[in-house]
Amino acid sequence: MASSSFISNLIVLVKWFIFAFCLGSISTTIATSIDYEAKALLSSQWWDDTVYNISNHCKWPGIGCNVNGSIVKISPPSQTIHVGDKLRKMNFTAFPNLVHLNLTEMGLTGSIPAEIGMLPLLTHLDLSYNNLSGKLGVSLANFTQLRTLNLSDHFFLHDTAPNFNDKLVTLKLSGNNFNGTIPKTLGGMYKLNLLDLSANNLIGPIPSSLYGLHHLSILNLSNNKIKSILPLELSHLTQLQYLDLSTNQLFGSIPHEIAQLNVSVWNLSRNHLTGGIPSQFSNIWNLNHKDLDLSYNKLTGSIPKELAYLNHLNLSYNSLSGQIPDYFLSYNSLRLHIPPELYLYCFT
Repeated sequence: MASSSFISNLIVLVKWFIFAFCLGSISTTIATSIDYEAKALLSSQWWDDTVYNISNHCKWPGIGCNVNGSIVKISPPSQTIHVGDKLRKMNFTAFPNLVHLNLTEMGLTGSIPAEIGMLPLLTHLDLSYNNLSGKLGVSLANFTQLRTLNLSDHFFLHDTAPNFNDKLVTLKLSGNNFNGTIPKTLGGMYKLNLLDLSANNLIGPIPSSLYGLHHLSILNLSNNKIKSILPLELSHLTQLQYLDLSTNQLFGSIPHEIAQLNVSVWNLSRNHLTGGIPSQFSNIWNLNHKDLDLSYNKLTGSIPKELAYLNHLNLSYNSLSGQIPDYFLSYNSLRLHIPPELYLYCFT
């Protein structure tokens, strides 16, 4: 009996030592990893080491850590920190738990470091409003957890829009030099809520694959060279709240089915649209029609009177006929953009 009790106690003691050893090893590993992260921040030269203490790096401006002290967020304030050409001094592989990287308006130059594509948990990446150039590396397609990507306003010369994972919810690629057609593969990103490809050099029609993005609420394809009729299939995007197709080469009439969409902000200005303004725009049940801009087209006919329910209406520089209805002036909330000097031009 004594021997059996001794063996039992010995087993418990051995298990306790193993547990303590493993716990110590884990703690040592975590401490080593955190120290490695802190040194990577310091080596980047983004922060002034004469001002900030490395032992307190989780409280540095723009740094966020989890409960274990591991860095999960890097978002330096542009008011006090300027990264500039020091982007590549940061060892991004030192941050295995990083989920949020925001370097907007940091004066970044050069190309996007391939190491950024090795961040396995990254869900938010914002490199907008910098001076990055070159082609987007295939590393950006390696993100498996990315939900938000903003690469607006760069100089990605002579490049086509890249492919990304199908988990993205927000994709902003405006103000680059992407050319060619809109990638059909974007239609496979079924969770997209916001898609902004404005101010590029995209041509051709809008691919039919985009009309399957049933969660899309914001679509901005303005300031491109898209040349086609206004696709009837746009009416399939029933969750749209904001639609901007301005400054393209769209032609033909506005389909009635599209006008029925319950969109809050419409901008179809500066195209080559013809025909009348669909009466469906006048559906008073669609009171989410807040703003409607159809200026600089070739629209004809009269103005549906119910458009007076809108907050903002711009019909200038068209070939509309008839008189401006008096009741338009009786709705104080309506901002009617038909300058007096254009009355004779717009309403002959």
